[in-house]
Amino acid sequence: MSDVAIRLAEPDEHDKIGVLIEAAYDHDYEIGDSYRASLRDVETRASEHQVWVAVDRDTGQLLGTVATPRPGGHISQLGQDGELDFRTLAVDPAARRRGIGRILVEHVIALAAERGLTRVVLNSGPQMIGAHRLYYAMGFTRLRDRETLIVEGHTEPLLTFGLELGDGTPVSAPLSVSLSVPRVPRVLRVARVPRGGRCRSRLRLTCPEPRHRPPGLSPTPSV
Repeated sequence: MSDVAIRLAEPDEHDKIGVLIEAAYDHDYEIGDSYRASLRDVETRASEHQVWVAVDRDTGQLLGTVATPRPGGHISQLGQDGELDFRTLAVDPAARRRGIGRILVEHVIALAAERGLTRVVLNSGPQMIGAHRLYYAMGFTRLRDRETLIVEGHTEPLLTFGLELGDGTPVSAPLSVSLSVPRVPRVLRVARVPRGGRCRSRLRLTCPEPRHRPPGLSPTPSV
């Protein structure tokens, strides 16, 4: 989405980001006081990890946020070697249905690939159904054997999701290739040859010239 930019948060944005996260979670869920305070403490989180924001390129408005560990570290107890774990994915309720959550998760996946990691993982509350739909749609699967953490105010453990990335070969940027392929010659007419007779016409092949012919390609290939 060209009208949205992802960047690291500035120190003077920490309070606004905390308000955004609280509003996003309050919009759909019931959260305890200590968890609420943790969500709003962006300053501490940014001092230890990386806090990213999605902003509107035209207005500069904060649209969403997510936190990831610094290279070589983890942001939660969930993360293991070879994994990138992330927390506090949140979208301003007023900015929903613009694909902001997906853009932020795609950014997290790109970070993991760039760092040569093999899996992205996260915990999510059982009641966060909307977020779960996003994770499933993006290819995440449940890691049920790692669902052991129970947070304040809940009796059920947090759900754990993971996305496999490959063999850990660092990827600096996705490769996009666009090819213009000439059409394959097609048979226009084949003349039948009667027994004992002569062929009155020959097999005709044509290859229409492509609208955008690649450099060095002749208009009509030899047959």
